[in-house]
Amino acid sequence: MTEQNQASDIAVDDALDIPERVTGMPARPAGAHHAVNRMKHRSGEVAGHVPPRPDSWRPRRASCTLRRQDHELVGAGEAMVRSARAPRPRPQADRVVAAHGHTTHGVSAISLDLEVCLKAEDASIRYPYHVRSGPGAWDEFTDTLSGLRADRFLLVTDDGVPVSAVAAITPCLRRLAPVTLLRVRAREKDKNIATIDRLAAEAFRDGATRRSVVVAFGGGLAGNMAGLLAHMFLRGIRLVHVPTTLLAMSDSVLSLKQAVNSGSGKNHLGAFHVPELVWIHLDLASTLPPRQVRAALGEAIKNVVAICPEHYDEMSRRLRADATYSLPELAWFIEMCVAAKQRVMWADPYEKGPALALEYGHTVGHATEHVSGSMPHGLAIGVGGLVAARIATLLGHLDRAVEAAHLHLLERNGAPTMFPPGLTVPALMETIRKDNKRGYLPPRRGYIDMVLLDGLGRPHRSGGGIITQVPEDVVITGIQTRLSHKETAK
Repeated sequence: MTEQNQASDIAVDDALDIPERVTGMPARPAGAHHAVNRMKHRSGEVAGHVPPRPDSWRPRRASCTLRRQDHELVGAGEAMVRSARAPRPRPQADRVVAAHGHTTHGVSAISLDLEVCLKAEDASIRYPYHVRSGPGAWDEFTDTLSGLRADRFLLVTDDGVPVSAVAAITPCLRRLAPVTLLRVRAREKDKNIATIDRLAAEAFRDGATRRSVVVAFGGGLAGNMAGLLAHMFLRGIRLVHVPTTLLAMSDSVLSLKQAVNSGSGKNHLGAFHVPELVWIHLDLASTLPPRQVRAALGEAIKNVVAICPEHYDEMSRRLRADATYSLPELAWFIEMCVAAKQRVMWADPYEKGPALALEYGHTVGHATEHVSGSMPHGLAIGVGGLVAARIATLLGHLDRAVEAAHLHLLERNGAPTMFPPGLTVPALMETIRKDNKRGYLPPRRGYIDMVLLDGLGRPHRSGGGIITQVPEDVVITGIQTRLSHKETAK
């Protein structure tokens, strides 16, 4: 049996019997064959630290209206997005949303309002997070933006966004102010400072001022470019995110980080910038190709494994290898990710402490994405998480069953669990040595800084933080378990 397949040889039933020594919870009762036993968390166990809510914090009630031809009610109940003092027993866009089903000319509509609440050292950070679908969503978007009183909109979009989508949003903005369309190519090699400079020049040419608003309309790449442009233009102007991919909707726009690549690696140059709001038109996600949907859910799986394992059962049940989901199902994934990221970012908005749990799988994942040039971010993070899990087992921090549990979710997602052909250890290690997590701990020659786990939802802590310095030979061994025989031999 090959090393890279050793995690797979653990039967899924056994893999999901995560023992108490690994997770801090009892093993799954006999006969419960569908998922991990519900976790019995104690306050502060998830992602190392979960701060209490301030007295001034108030949850924002979310509402959802679902209109369907078959009159079937999809999702019911209500809940509130909150920074969790202790994890909720279920995820729940089904509980985060109050849902009602009826028919209006066969059109489905979703209305979900969340609020991201973060606490910086000197102030609280809050911004609304709107999820909509249906024909009235663009009109409501226009009404929402009218309160910004912009003198110009700088619409940053990438060439992967359908022309019809650009044609839909542009008139909405033009009803309020002139629009400058700034296009970028959806390629990592063009995500750089030179492109930011070009966009700024075009904005200045059209008369943009401090009262102008940058609108990021695209995937994570366009969002990062627009975010950094907003941060640097005249030392900072307003930013609105309108993500068009499920990965951006559920992951990248939830971070304040705005960054571009350097010649040495991914996201080396950047800053933090708070958006005015996030507006998600969920219809844009309904036409995404399956590979993009699987990539987005790779990050959602990472959240379950590293931050909110109490959602493991539900995630396993909902995932489908064909990547075909209804709009309410997509809304559930988005809400779960909002809650997970808020949990660790609540008191760490600049992602230097507990929120570094979001970097699980990213050390090797970013290198995979950068070196391959073609593997989508979320898929690369999935493979990177498996490498991180194997490294943690090699170091004695993690039980092999947890690695198998992660593998199970990726397989349910229909996502790759091996590196793409052509990647080699030397090429990956060259990029990994330049990873953007360097410097949280004093550098050690021959060691790589990584986020590892002690169990589902429990990052390994070293020296008071959750960055672990791993010997390079152990990292290489972990990588080799996810390479084909041919590439391992190189």
